Amino acid sequence: MTYYFEDWFSITKQLRGSIINIFSDAGPDIRWVGDEQGAAGDPCWSPINRTSLQIGNASLESYLNTGDPRGTDWVPPECDVSIRPGWFWHESEKPKPLRQLLDIYYKSVGRNCVLLLNVPPNSSGLVSDADVERLKEFRRAIDKIFEKDLARGGIAKACSEGEASMAASRQRTFSMGTKGRTGRRRRIRKDGIGLSCGSWIRL
Repeated sequence: MTYYFEDWFSITKQLRGSIINIFSDAGPDIRWVGDEQGAAGDPCWSPINRTSLQIGNASLESYLNTGDPRGTDWVPPECDVSIRPGWFWHESEKPKPLRQLLDIYYKSVGRNCVLLLNVPPNSSGLVSDADVERLKEFRRAIDKIFEKDLARGGIAKACSEGEASMAASRQRTFSMGTKGRTGRRRRIRKDGIGLSCGSWIRL
């Protein structure tokens, strides 16, 4: 069976213009990140070569997951994952714990991705109370963790691609500190990209 994806994309753009972004394995506006766990590659680049992409081609998942620093097309990645174990609501299941949602956030938004968090309706057609409460808890945690802009007033330094890659792999650290009130606290240094901060972030 032949699917006329490019024709569909074209007529959608013709009718809706720039107010809509089309998502698929191959873009054209936003690309699938290559998995449904909410985890992007590290690093994950927005550029990619659309001529190398094909909708439904599973062999391209690794390429979709990392992007291409030398790519010719700007197609930002999107991580799609469910707040529950699966895409649909089941009475016997519970939403993912806060710690897991934060891990997803760091591995999606924290790696240059749009995060699409699926929240399925229950058998009454409503979002369950448990999911609503977890979403509120998730929002409060993100607001608290990022309430201080650690980059404000910092100095960004540009360097060659090779130097940046070596510096990032050599200097970036992720060390665990003592446990905080709601979990662990982590120290993250990103000297390799010219942003240096040594603050503790309490989770």
